[in-house]
Amino acid sequence: MKYKKWLKREVDKGHSISDIEPTLELFCKYSHKLKNKDIYTWDAKELEEHFKTLDLESSNEKRLKGRGKFLIISKNKDYSLLRVDDVNASKFWGTGTKWCISGKGDYFNSYRDNGAVFYFLIDRKKKNKDANSKFAISIVGTQYEIYNASDTLIVYNSLPVDIRKFLGKAFK
Repeated sequence: MKYKKWLKREVDKGHSISDIEPTLELFCKYSHKLKNKDIYTWDAKELEEHFKTLDLESSNEKRLKGRGKFLIISKNKDYSLLRVDDVNASKFWGTGTKWCISGKGDYFNSYRDNGAVFYFLIDRKKKNKDANSKFAISIVGTQYEIYNASDTLIVYNSLPVDIRKFLGKAFK
């Protein structure tokens, strides 16, 4: 271990190893954010308190924070497929659509409570107002429905071939 001497010194001072290890992990991950990068000049508790004052979120984490809970299932230069896990994500990613689950009201949670899982396919080449810029895929058990941004039910085989290929790879 790289900081074995520091760890031993802090334990000898009376700090608990279980208290020090998380602070050491923070140091290893975020020392680049410290003015003083020499761990041997830090007391474990002082270092822990100092980390509490720092903004440790990455810019990507900050950017994604307001978008609710979602998981990127697959992505390429043309399409993104997301599993949308809460109403905030549904509203954010469903912006510009006519989907009731992305609008006002609590339709998202109502459908989720009945077993629906939602995936949004976003066509990155199309403008937000285009009816085929986004597709919502609702899956309940083995049944699924696909709606375009205009909230029109779409038959899977009527989707463009490149979208069907993308979905086929993503849901393998």
